[in-house]
Formats: sequence, C-alpha cells, structure tokens
Amino acid sequence: MQVFKAFYKSLRRQITSVLLYVIAFAAISVIMANTMSENTDTLFTAKRLTVAVFDHDNTDESRVLYNYLDRTQKLTSIKDDNEAIADELFFRNVDYVLIIPDGFSENPDSLKNVKQQNSSSAYFLDNSIDTFLNVFFNFRNTGYSCDEAARLTYDCIGSVEEATLLSDTRQDDVQITVQNIERYFHYLPYIFIATVITSLGGLLLIFREKNVNYRIRCSAVSAVHYNTALALACLTYSILLWLVFMVLALAVCGKGLLSVRGLMLVINSFVFLLVSVGITYLISFLAYNPNILNMWSNVIGLCMSFLCGVFIPMEFLGKNVIKAAHFLPAYWYIRTDELCTQYTGTSGELKTYAMYLGIQLLFAFAAFSAALVISRYKKDSVL
Repeated sequence: MQVFKAFYKSLRRQITSVLLYVIAFAAISVIMANTMSENTDTLFTAKRLTVAVFDHDNTDESRVLYNYLDRTQKLTSIKDDNEAIADELFFRNVDYVLIIPDGFSENPDSLKNVKQQNSSSAYFLDNSIDTFLNVFFNFRNTGYSCDEAARLTYDCIGSVEEATLLSDTRQDDVQITVQNIERYFHYLPYIFIATVITSLGGLLLIFREKNVNYRIRCSAVSAVHYNTALALACLTYSILLWLVFMVLALAVCGKGLLSVRGLMLVINSFVFLLVSVGITYLISFLAYNPNILNMWSNVIGLCMSFLCGVFIPMEFLGKNVIKAAHFLPAYWYIRTDELCTQYTGTSGELKTYAMYLGIQLLFAFAAFSAALVISRYKKDSVL
C-alpha cells in the first residue's frame, strides 16, 4: 500500500503536466474522429466521389468504363505510384482509385481499386461499376459494338445509377455515427501509446531516481511486492485514463457506441491499453530523463502507426512490411478493429476476435515480464 500511495502522491504533484498531455491527445482523437464527419458533409453538395483512373488497357472497352465514370463521378489525375496514391487517399484528395489493367477487355474481373476505408459510398461505387460492366459486356457478347453497347447500357441503368449514388451519399445520422465510431477507435493505438508513455512514464521516472531506489532497497518491501504494487498503481491510473477516452467516445459517437460492434471496439481498446501500460512500464527502465521518454514515445507510437495500418491502410504496405508488422501489437489491434467494423455475428468471427485479443494480451504479458526481469538486474536507474 505504501508504494501505491506514493504513486498517487506523485500523481497529485504532477497533475498539471498529466492533464495537459491528456487534454492534448484527447483533442487529437476528437479531431481525427470528426474528419469522417467533415468528409461526409461535403457529400451533401458534391454529390459525386472524386475518382482517379489509371487505364493501362487503352481499349474501346476501357474507354467506355472511363467515360461512364466521367459522367457519374468527378475524375481527377494523380501520379501512378503507390506512394502518391497513399498520400492522396490519406489527405482525402481522392475517394476512389480505379486501376484498369492490361487485358481488361478480355477479363473484366481483373479490375483493381483502392478506396477510402469504411466509406459506404466507395463500396457502393464498386457495385455500380460491377453492374455497369455486367450489362455492358452482356450487350457486347450478343454482337453489339462498343458504342451501341454503351448507349444501351446507359439507357438501362445510367439514370438509376446516378440517382441511387446521390441517395447513398446523403447518409443519415446513424451512418455518420457509425463512421465516427470506426474512425475514433482506428487511431486509438497512437493516442494510447503517446498518452500513456508521456503521462504515466513521467510518473514512473520518479520511482527510478537514485535516492528513491536507495530508500526502496533499504526498506522491508521486497522487489516482487514493490513491482507488483507499482504495476497495479499503473493499471488503475490507466483504467481511469481509458474511462476518460471512452466517455469522450460516447460524447463524440453517441449511443451507437452501445451497439454490439461498438462494445467489441471498446473491449479491443481496453486490451490495447494493457499493451500500452506494459510497454510504458518496460521503457521506464530504459529512459533516464523525460527527453528520452518522449523520444521513445515518438519512435514507438509513430513506427507502429505507420507500419501497422493506423496511418496508412494495409493495402498500401508491402508484403515484407506486413510480415514484420505481425510482431507489433498495433497490427493485431487494427486487425481486430477491421473485424469489428465488418462483424456479421458468426461464430467464426467471434473465435477470430478472441484470438486477436489473446495475441494482444500476450504482448502485454511479455512487456510486463521483460520489465520485471530488467528491474531485477537493473537496481541503479539514475536520472
């Protein structure tokens, strides 16, 4: 209990700086969540998605598809490389990128696309393109020329497609709320890593001071009891921090957070919180001053975010990067997050969900275990 009380006594002394960190990162999380709402609001007036098309086939059939998109969407030009596509999608300069590969006229199913994550309008455009191509190639296979097949296809579905797309883009409040929830929780790995390391890590550095270490070693408190009590203090502090972000999520996302998917996302965020606490507890033995602690926060938070699909969608990451990301906990958080957003209620999905949570818990356990091992041999942590 003495260690526990000492922790919260230190917290009271550092409450100003801790609150500054929490408020700053809470504001960032709200801004990130609201970016989807702002993007959705533009759809009320824009009525069309911003689409980039790369036509590598350059045939009459591919030009028909290009003209169809030109009629129903807002086409734009961007550089034809993965980095440029990722940047344009990340900064929301485009909503949808369509790649027409060589040989498309013979194999219409070879189309490739990259789109904004969790965008119902982009997924609807997938269906619109599929419908258009199915009708168009049916006319082509019956002997019509490209121009005749295109004209007949427009007569069949052209006006319906545009009207339906307009209806779809005018999303109701429920759909906007769902997107806010998904976006809010999608960025939480970076928020939790940065907030927990900077705020909790600063408190732990106090317990690594030379004089404090000497007093602890001279007391009757065993190393196991000391580390256990300190870990529990960190855990209770982090739970309070997590509750702050969940209350904020409820304020931002509304009652949609209480849905099955919302509760699954909440549980996933709590498990990753444990990972963040474990990482913080571990690096508190490796950081000698607040500057080094901030360095660790930036390195770990940003590296995980860029390598694990937090800031950059996984479809833009190379195979080797994704393989390496398997060894980082944020990757499994994002996999769980994606599973939650597409959850349909099957038992297989629940098993996968539990497995992903278990993997994250193993990361947390490994971090705490490594910290305890280091604490046993590192007795003189000096600021």
